[in-house]
Amino acid sequence: MKKALLIILAIGLFSCSKDEETNPVLNQDYYEVNKNDTFDVSLYASPGLYWRWVNTPTDVTVELIGTSFVLTKVPEGILGSGGNDIWKFKGKESGIYTLTFEYYGSGTSNSTLETKNITVKIN
Repeated sequence: MKKALLIILAIGLFSCSKDEETNPVLNQDYYEVNKNDTFDVSLYASPGLYWRWVNTPTDVTVELIGTSFVLTKVPEGILGSGGNDIWKFKGKESGIYTLTFEYYGSGTSNSTLETKNITVKIN
């Protein structure tokens, strides 16, 4: 009986996973899309911290379609959870391009906490 209980507990422990491990969109650093297709870049953000896309005015390789924020699911009663900034882009020109994002606090827009580069290959 004890052996069966231990086996059940072990199976339960190993079958648990986080959303980041099961969602391939999260923390992805490379995308390959066809010209004129859209793709989403998802970046985790803690409360009070934000991502901004650092682009150049002459860039025509990708077009920003829009942004949204999706809260991470947490148990009821938990406040202040983070979530994912979702950036929707459209591939405009064939080639390889690097999207650069900066992570900063709402009161410290001049102080970058992290920089993330995403490589996009547009066919």
